[in-house]
Amino acid sequence: MTVTTTFSDPFRRLTERHAAWGAQQLEAFTEFMPAGPWTADLDQRLHRQAGLELRISVLGSFDTTEGSWLWGWANPGFGGTPVVGAADGIRRLGEAHGIPDFGYPGVQRPPRAVCTWSRTIRRCHVPCRTESRCRVCC
Repeated sequence: MTVTTTFSDPFRRLTERHAAWGAQQLEAFTEFMPAGPWTADLDQRLHRQAGLELRISVLGSFDTTEGSWLWGWANPGFGGTPVVGAADGIRRLGEAHGIPDFGYPGVQRPPRAVCTWSRTIRRCHVPCRTESRCRVCC
C-alpha cells in the first residue's frame, strides 16, 4: 500500500482556504447534535442520535495507536460500497486536479492537523468493523 507522510503543495493550496470554515461547520454540527446514545447503520448510511436521523458517509479512519489515516475507499471492508461514496468522490477530485493526497490510500503519522481534526470529532466516531485493534471511522 502506498502511503505518504506529508501533505503535498496542491493539497495545502486547496484545503488551507477552507480550514477555518470547516472548523466552524464542525463546531456548529457538534452544537446542533443533542447529547445521548447513538447508533450507526453503515449499510443503510444512517446515524441515529436522540431522535435525529442523519445520512452519513465514512470518509476514512484514524488509528490513534499507529497515528495513521486510511481513506474509506481504500478500506477493504468498505471499498466500493455506498457508505464510502463521498470518500471516493474526494479520490476522483484529487485525480482530476492533480492532488495526490486524495489518491494515496493513507497517511502514516499524519501532520498534526489530521490528528487534531480526528480528536475534535471523536464523539462522532463509529467503531470500525473490519479491524481488530483500536481503529475508528469518521
